Amino acid sequence: NIIVGGEKVPRTLAVMLKENTECNLYNAYGPTEMTIWTHIGDLRDDFINVGYAIPGVYDLILDDNFCETDKGNLWLSGKTISNGYVNDNALNEKKFVTHNGILMYDSGDVAYRKEGKLVIAGRCDNQIKISGKRVELEEIENLIVEYTNISQCIVMEAMGEIIIVIQDRKLTREKLIAQLIGKIDNSFIPKKIM
Repeated sequence: NIIVGGEKVPRTLAVMLKENTECNLYNAYGPTEMTIWTHIGDLRDDFINVGYAIPGVYDLILDDNFCETDKGNLWLSGKTISNGYVNDNALNEKKFVTHNGILMYDSGDVAYRKEGKLVIAGRCDNQIKISGKRVELEEIENLIVEYTNISQCIVMEAMGEIIIVIQDRKLTREKLIAQLIGKIDNSFIPKKIM
């Protein structure tokens, strides 16, 4: 058996695995706040999915009014749910909500079902994962403004790389690195400037 998890599975990886092994291939999904895995799907399916909830885990796809919908925000609950974030009541109130008497966690992922299987379509927010670390794009923007002479920027993620859009055409990536090195996580330093 091969189990892939932790990041979105690129279609090219799924194809490569299917073509080069006969063993069972699984796609595992789950946020840390739910003690890692909540769903497991078959990577040999014709479309990338995370399958079904594992025993003891429950999911709901809800809209902004907490009504079930075909495509929306994925909420999770069950015996693996964590007790919340240490010393962060504001975030706990936002992400851990009691709905119909059940404690649920807001995954921040947009999801829908295809052929009954859960498909993760993307994020509800600007949170990305770079080098295994979750961060909001706005946090990177704020750090760049704080530690450089850039007064305004837009940070984007493309193909796992951070890209910064700025007005100053004279600023090179080397100058930007020199200003940021040791002040922010190296994986958050933009790879490209536009």
